[in-house]
Amino acid sequence: MITGLTSLEYGDRYTATNLFERAVEARPSMRNRFNLAVAYERTFRRQEAAAIYRGLAQDGQYAYLNARSILAGPSAPVRRFNVADEAKARFDLIQNSYAVRRNVSTARSAEEAGTPVSAVVGTRTGRISDAEALRLDGIL
Repeated sequence: MITGLTSLEYGDRYTATNLFERAVEARPSMRNRFNLAVAYERTFRRQEAAAIYRGLAQDGQYAYLNARSILAGPSAPVRRFNVADEAKARFDLIQNSYAVRRNVSTARSAEEAGTPVSAVVGTRTGRISDAEALRLDGIL
């Protein structure tokens, strides 16, 4: 887990995600699951993050975690939070962001827009190799 947090701190999001996946496989604690969900969010795998947050919202009702913002640096204060409350809030944000995009979408086909090209934009799902993670993080 420490290695995953260090990877996130250095901006190596995809490498961190792989490390957190291994941590959850070895020990599916609430902390490891929460960190994996955060890593999934940072690698644009929001539906996978939402699934973990949904589970944590149920399992973490009486559990608390201590965390320090990686972005704020080592001198940032430690924040104590209820796992269920934080997971529910993050789940709701993910779900609401998808709902807003669906309701205000003005997507049209390429033909309707009068352009010769269309694109499908999606998110990466499923596990990626360590080599691919290093490439995506710009390390290789």
